[in-house]
Amino acid sequence: MGSRSSGTALTAALRVARIATGGLPVAPHVAGRLAAFADGDGDGDGGDKLIIRDLARTLSPAQLRGSAILPDPLPLVPSARTAVLDDLGTAARRLLLFAAIDPDLPLPGLLDAAGVEIDLLLFGDPRPFLTIESGRVRFTSQRMRAQVLCEAQGPERRAVHAALARAAQRRGRTHSAARHLVASDPRRAAELAAPLLAHAEARLAAGDPVDAHRLALLAAPVSGGSAHQAWKIAALGALWAGAFDDAGDGLRRAIELEPDDTLLHDLMRTRELMLAGPAGALYTPEETEFIFRSLAASAPGAAERTLLTQLGDVYTTAYRDPLTSDDMLARTLLSSPAIEDSCWSPHAAAHRAVSELTALVVAGELDAAARLIERTAPVLPLILPGAGIVAGHVRACLGRAPGVDPELARAYERIGPPTLSRFEETSVAEMFPQSLAERAGVAAVMAAPATQPSMPRSAPLPGEPLSARQQEVLTGVLRGLSNREIGDELGVSHRTVEVHATQVLRKYGVPSRSALIALHTTGRR
Repeated sequence: MGSRSSGTALTAALRVARIATGGLPVAPHVAGRLAAFADGDGDGDGGDKLIIRDLARTLSPAQLRGSAILPDPLPLVPSARTAVLDDLGTAARRLLLFAAIDPDLPLPGLLDAAGVEIDLLLFGDPRPFLTIESGRVRFTSQRMRAQVLCEAQGPERRAVHAALARAAQRRGRTHSAARHLVASDPRRAAELAAPLLAHAEARLAAGDPVDAHRLALLAAPVSGGSAHQAWKIAALGALWAGAFDDAGDGLRRAIELEPDDTLLHDLMRTRELMLAGPAGALYTPEETEFIFRSLAASAPGAAERTLLTQLGDVYTTAYRDPLTSDDMLARTLLSSPAIEDSCWSPHAAAHRAVSELTALVVAGELDAAARLIERTAPVLPLILPGAGIVAGHVRACLGRAPGVDPELARAYERIGPPTLSRFEETSVAEMFPQSLAERAGVAAVMAAPATQPSMPRSAPLPGEPLSARQQEVLTGVLRGLSNREIGDELGVSHRTVEVHATQVLRKYGVPSRSALIALHTTGRR
């Protein structure tokens, strides 16, 4: 599938997985994971379909529909195995195993734990399988990582975990050491429950709810008086990963241990509301306020808390004052980090994406909305926010971008709440007041094509003329792109983009990117 766009690869994976499982519902973001795993060598041959078929048959129905957390890495099915690792020497295989077991370990820590010099990584046999990203060593293919882990024997893996624990302790990373100590000797789980939970809380706050969920589960059965906290973290991790079945299990267990925890009861009701969908076309104002208040109260990070608080204000205001609500939504989207920013958990990023999609569809910017669907459907649980309103967005945008087709629409309809039938008679745009539809185009700035200027015709003039490159960077900033995304489009480093962006801010006399965007959308500094 490597030769195809991400959109067509996604719908092909959806089709293969649906047929392989006898018609079980498959979430698009799960199919996206299967497609990415299968496309490990990027050659796009027919073996990709065999791998997706075999993977789909190994996953549970809950995992397929995205309501349970997927294994990491995905299972090494026989069709995914390759012979390229067979000729590697002991040192190369050992380094690969260290990188496979702890993919978040900084480069110096990896070299210290493995006891190797950097030359082995840069010039030795492991080089084709590993890359360095943001100071961390990553596998170029998750298939290779899965194979390295699968082929390592139990004693070998325990020895690597022990070495990783010693290296973490030498660097003062006692919480990180705990998970490796337990993996090397499961009998120590009880004594290490406290640092495991501390590490889980840190991972949740750092935007990795899946890892937080797994760490909390290690501690939950043996944490004694901390069992309530362990199940609570496990539930929050699953919730913010978008895995609502796992979240429900964790919430129920935590509530049994601490019945007076109000937040847990609120989150259980929020989960039920989101899964059931509204009784009418939209949630009631009271339901909307409750959902966003509960989510904001449990948000793991500051950016997520701010976004959900603002979106709650946007949507509750929409019932009584749609024009003000539209202005609020535009300001919220334009001032928030890009969807791909690392600050977001999957569930929070999905809320941001679906809110942007709603603004685009209501404004009639269907091509821009289709491109956003193509970009986010393979990676985010878009079905959760708005009780499946993304299904209506896909219906509105059919054929406007690769992969935005009936297969994708059917996938969302099969995993969404029962109330998705409301889109059969009413379009998304018709659910909102006409006054909102007339003004919602402000948010379209963020998803405009790269070849089109993002500024309105009455764009303000800078104090000094912009260079051609600065103009290109300005266009990217007004589209809501990060420096790295702008650099990827322009073929320059993100540091170069940062320099140009600083000059653009100076020439416009504004202190920040959000102020620059506000200047071009409202004309006010």
